[in-house]
Amino acid sequence: LNLRDYPLEPFQDLRHHGDYAKPEGNALSLLEASLDCDDLVFVTPVYWYSVPAPLKLYLDYWSHWMRVAETGFKESMRGKNLWAVSCSAGPAIEAQHMFASLELSAKYMEMNWSGFVLGNGSAAGDVLTDDDAVEKARVLFQ
Repeated sequence: LNLRDYPLEPFQDLRHHGDYAKPEGNALSLLEASLDCDDLVFVTPVYWYSVPAPLKLYLDYWSHWMRVAETGFKESMRGKNLWAVSCSAGPAIEAQHMFASLELSAKYMEMNWSGFVLGNGSAAGDVLTDDDAVEKARVLFQ
C-alpha cells in the first residue's frame, strides 16, 4: 500500500485526555491491512535522517490502535516480521537512526526486526546501479 493513497488526519495523543475512537476511514483500512499481513515491508527513502511524514504518521496511529481494545492490535502484531528497504544519496551512517527507530518499534510491538537494505541513489533508478544493495535485496526476504 502506498501511504499517500490513504491520508490520515494529524495524530492526537489522547492517552491522558480521553479515549480513542474506533478507527474508521483510511485509518481503518490501514489497520485492517496491518492486521492481515504476516510481513510489513517499509519501502521508504531516508528523509532528514528518518522516515517521511506519511510513514511516521502511520506509526503514530499504532499508539491509537493499541488503545482500542477491540482491535487486538498489539497482540495481533506480535511475531510479525518488519523489514525496511530504503535509499539515500548520503553516507550509510545518515540512515542509522531511521533503522534504529524502526527496529525499536518492532521490538516494542514484539515483532521480528528482519533487517533492511539501504541503497545509494538520488534520482529515480539510481539505486539499480548499487550492486551491493541489489544483491542484498535479492536475498533479504529468503
